[in-house]
Amino acid sequence: MHATAIPATGAQLTSRQTTDHLVIELHGELDIASTTALRDHLLVLLRRARTPVVIDLSGVTFCDAAGLSLLVGARRRAHLHDLPIALAAPRPQIHRL
Repeated sequence: MHATAIPATGAQLTSRQTTDHLVIELHGELDIASTTALRDHLLVLLRRARTPVVIDLSGVTFCDAAGLSLLVGARRRAHLHDLPIALAAPRPQIHRL
């Protein structure tokens, strides 16, 4: 498992490769303070991925428009690389967004 903490934002990204999927877990707040750094790490992971991607949102406590943009951008990038991508386990407030 690979973990990346985003300094001064409380956000964190972890990734692990299973036999069938690359699982990327996001933790903390997806907001303007964290999304730039998270995007950089997320794009590197997507560029290297060779299996379908699952983004686990169960650890996300808040998401604003910048966070939503991060997720939409991840979807677009995955599709450019012909990678299936899915969002998993969002909390109710994130699911509504």
